[in-house]
Amino acid sequence: MNNTLSLTLAAIVAMAAPMSALANDAVECNVRNTQTVATTPATDFEFHDDGTITHLRTGLMWTQCLVGETYSNGACFGSPQGSSFETALNYAQESDYAGYTDWRLPNIKEAMSLIERQCAMPAMNLAVFPSMASLDRLITSTTSHGNSRTVRLHTEAGAVLTLTSGTTTNFLMVREPE
Repeated sequence: MNNTLSLTLAAIVAMAAPMSALANDAVECNVRNTQTVATTPATDFEFHDDGTITHLRTGLMWTQCLVGETYSNGACFGSPQGSSFETALNYAQESDYAGYTDWRLPNIKEAMSLIERQCAMPAMNLAVFPSMASLDRLITSTTSHGNSRTVRLHTEAGAVLTLTSGTTTNFLMVREPE
């Protein structure tokens, strides 16, 4: 019996290691496609205690919550601040969020680096960006059509679309690494 108990405990310990590794590699989705490899697992990010995260693959620091929300204990509270492109651009340039003064809007390539291919509705890892659960688009600094349209990231499907000038939407801010 002791040998059986030892084998059982050894099997449980051996099984626990991969399970904890999965927890650290968390991808949380509303709709999940398990046939696809995770593109933004939680292990790709360094979580800071000030509401910012660093994407280790790109080195960029992001606000974890949408502008207008408040970060506390790993969660986002409040209502995001929908803004026009011009207002969002000015807000980011003037922000001193978490003590940094070099915030800006992401370009479309940077925003696309956050897309989680295992997820849909939205195509974002909710373990990393918890407030994205009901968001369908993010404003970017990229413009088209002679600056009359802002390129936005359609987060429900991970697609790139244009936003007519004057339309309001939500946004994250980004900054370069130091």
